[in-house]
Amino acid sequence: MKKIYYPLLIVILVIAMSGCKKSDNNPVTPPPTVPPDFNISAQPVTLATGDAGLTFSAHCTTDDVNLIKVVVQNPIGNSQTFNANNNLFLKDEEFQCQNAGTGYVKYLGTWSLTFAGNKASGSKASFTVTKTLSVTGKISAN
Repeated sequence: MKKIYYPLLIVILVIAMSGCKKSDNNPVTPPPTVPPDFNISAQPVTLATGDAGLTFSAHCTTDDVNLIKVVVQNPIGNSQTFNANNNLFLKDEEFQCQNAGTGYVKYLGTWSLTFAGNKASGSKASFTVTKTLSVTGKISAN
């Protein structure tokens, strides 16, 4: 009986120990990062050239952000990049999307603004968020 008992005990121990082995197949995954949300608006202006123009302002409605750049694309597909210099903008703090005293030639249609930066707190995750705005009406400064 002892001859059967010891090998059976060893088999049971080996099976039990292999069941306790820690698995790396299920690593802990961080929760998904939700990108910030921006509201944008446009204001008609007269450019230095006398042409009808637009200026854009925005604010982040969800987070404090360090903004690197804003790529502004007009309805005909041309784009310009506003360098935001990694400036900190607090939640709901309005900022301009062009250099002071400048603007964009006014075109009717859908404009897109792509914001790139990092969240200023929490995960400090980087983001790229695109928002669109439809510009309608006459092509003239008000």
